[in-house]
Amino acid sequence: MSQFKYQEQFASDLTACWLKGDRNHVRLTIRGLKNKPQASYVAARIALNLVEEGKAFAGDFVNFMHPNQ
Repeated sequence: MSQFKYQEQFASDLTACWLKGDRNHVRLTIRGLKNKPQASYVAARIALNLVEEGKAFAGDFVNFMHPNQ
């Protein structure tokens, strides 16, 4: 369970970075995770956190994280 809490905190920290405008840091951090299920979970948590801030934030995040960019 502590691992799960850590992932939520990690996602919250990255959400805060995203909201401050540090988008490249967020993308590079997620893409740099070696555990791809962990990366997917963290990205999903960030998207959910951003939905709480407003739909446009979440949409921008999903578009920015597109694998071909």
